[in-house]
Amino acid sequence: MLEIRIHGYGGQGTVTLAELVAYAQLKAGKYVQTLPFFGMERRGSAVRTAMRVSDVEIMLRSQVYQPHFLVSLSDRLVPVALQQGLHPEGVMLVSCGQGAGGKTELNGREVPTCCVDAWGIARTHSLLLMGQPLINVPMFGAMAKVLGMSESSVAESIAYKWPTHNEASVEAALQGYAEVRGTDGLPFVPAWEGRLPV
Repeated sequence: MLEIRIHGYGGQGTVTLAELVAYAQLKAGKYVQTLPFFGMERRGSAVRTAMRVSDVEIMLRSQVYQPHFLVSLSDRLVPVALQQGLHPEGVMLVSCGQGAGGKTELNGREVPTCCVDAWGIARTHSLLLMGQPLINVPMFGAMAKVLGMSESSVAESIAYKWPTHNEASVEAALQGYAEVRGTDGLPFVPAWEGRLPV
């Protein structure tokens, strides 16, 4: 079973991001569980959501404390996200600028870290809501790449979520897929079949 936790700020679409990944995995025949965390959320405050993906039915109902895959929609949230737990063999994906990804330190160990310029990609494709870039769309593409999902599954998930006027979203997600850095040698790439982390 693969556990994922996504950190962001209220209004950035962490739940929508989890839903996009969930739909793609359901279409691939996986069992999926999404776990939004409802606390004192409001636009601009730190929020999180989590999910599980498995080849067999998921019976576990707790929150995700040691995710295999940690996603942060802002590099400013990385310390908070890491502080809330990560699997010993976990990896991280961060929305950042033009940095090249690599390693992040957690309690003296190096965490493999992927990076994508989700803000820049969202702005390039004019994906804006009240002037703020919708970075969850390019982050979905980057997550799909790290998880070994196909580009066609990315486009299909977006078409399911937004049946019309989705061209810019598909292009942004596929750009995130193509431009995510630091994926070489990760345990989840290129595919999952038979190799889900425990």
